[in-house]
Amino acid sequence: MVANSPIERVGSGQMDYLLNRLADIERRLDQGGARSSYPFSVAHGLGVRDFSIEPSTSGDGTADIFIGDGAGGKLVQIKTSTLYGTKILQILDQQGASMFSTDAAAGYGVGTPSYAFQYAGYESNTLSGATSQATAREYARGTNWVYNPATYVQPRVRMLSATAETVKLFAQWQDAQGNLTNTSDITVNLSAGAVSVGAVLPFGHLWDANDMNFTCKVFLKAYCTSGTPANVNITGSYQDGYGISKGFYDQFSSGWAV
Repeated sequence: MVANSPIERVGSGQMDYLLNRLADIERRLDQGGARSSYPFSVAHGLGVRDFSIEPSTSGDGTADIFIGDGAGGKLVQIKTSTLYGTKILQILDQQGASMFSTDAAAGYGVGTPSYAFQYAGYESNTLSGATSQATAREYARGTNWVYNPATYVQPRVRMLSATAETVKLFAQWQDAQGNLTNTSDITVNLSAGAVSVGAVLPFGHLWDANDMNFTCKVFLKAYCTSGTPANVNITGSYQDGYGISKGFYDQFSSGWAV
């Protein structure tokens, strides 16, 4: 006798073989029902989809996962981005608008929503001694938690000088590890006695995966390359500042100081 094998008694009126055969068939049916099937879908009513695993519409050979909203629409989906070729998680509202998504282009962080990147300027300040990026004076600063792969800020700057000056503006970014990165300069030519006020071109920065969900900083700075820096009075204030997707950064940052 083989250990753990079903007992089968021989003789008139014995039913062991039939009972063992039925048990074997039941076991095989249970095993078959436990196997995953693909594609797979759960629905209610007249085919209203609640959950499904389907071949990706991108044609990349992977599976997309959908959770329905109970009325035939999608509430959550994990799918391949046809633009970037990587999987993203999206949460949709009942009208189908994407309210949250991971960033397919970067492969880390959040593509939407765009979180605000706040900063604020100091009271009236001069550029005394500020003649290079190394000696530049800070006129505004911001500290924020970072969730989006990239950030852009567009400050509003007011400057006044009794003499004609050439002022250079730039942004200095500090990542979660404390590393500092300076953008290129934006040049503003001041006329003697005239007030220059308005939004300067945006400053942009691309973070890395290690910066996500940590605090990072921006220091907005200025210096003079001619004239008398001490004559320049500068004040900065917030106009725009957002975390953005890498796709947005790639598309528009060519016109920014980065």
